[in-house]
Order: sequence, then C-alpha cells, then structure tokens
Amino acid sequence: MTDNSGTYVGGGISGFGIAVGQGATSNVSNVNANVNAADQQQLLKLIEDLKAEIQKSSMPDAMKSTIVESVVQPMQQDVKAPEAKSKLESGLEKLNLLVKASGAAQNELSTIGAIAGMIAKFGGIAFHTVAPFLAGFGL
Repeated sequence: MTDNSGTYVGGGISGFGIAVGQGATSNVSNVNANVNAADQQQLLKLIEDLKAEIQKSSMPDAMKSTIVESVVQPMQQDVKAPEAKSKLESGLEKLNLLVKASGAAQNELSTIGAIAGMIAKFGGIAFHTVAPFLAGFGL
C-alpha cells in the first residue's frame, strides 16, 4: 500500500531552508531580516522626527492627530515587527494619502517628504512606488 498523504504546494518555491521530498525536513529561524538593530534605532529617530514635523506643521489639528495616531505611532511599533518592511510600506502609503489631503505648506511637505524618504531608505522600501506624492517633495 502506498502512502499518498502530504501537502501540495503550487507555484514556484525558492529560498533558504527549503526541503523537498518524502520525509524531508528543514529548520528555519524567523529573524527580522528586514531591519537590523542599527537601522531600527535610526528608523525610530526618524519616525520621532516625522512626528515632530507633523505636530508643528500648519495642518489642521484634527489632521495632525489623525496622522500621528493612525500612522506615526503604529510605525514606531512596526519597526520592531518581524514583517517590518511591509508594515512600514503600508504606513508610508497611508502617510502619503493623508499628507496629500492635509493642505500642508510647500516647505512643510519638503521636510516631511525628506524624512519619509529616509524612513523608506532605511527600511529598504521603494519610496517613489509607495508614496509618490511625498517622493515628489522629499527626494
């Protein structure tokens, strides 16, 4: 009698720690390869700088609060997450949309865009793709 139990995985498979075949095993450790410790510290400082720039901007107070509470504060936690890169990408996308709608002054957009661009750089994120509005001001 043949044992036909198993799991089918469709599509391509690549990477490290891949095991294929009957009885194959692989040990994979989940280390936050997205952001190393030094970059985490730099990102946290940049996110704090972003928060300060938003708070001192001429945006309406309600918009400032929305951006800080729904984007900036979560980004501070996202830096430490195993999936930091994708979470930071999402945060920059939200920041892009909210700042675009905020009516911030040109010089404020330049500063916020520059800081957001540095966050993208340290996070290994394609800034012009996830935040095209801010990228036009920042880099």
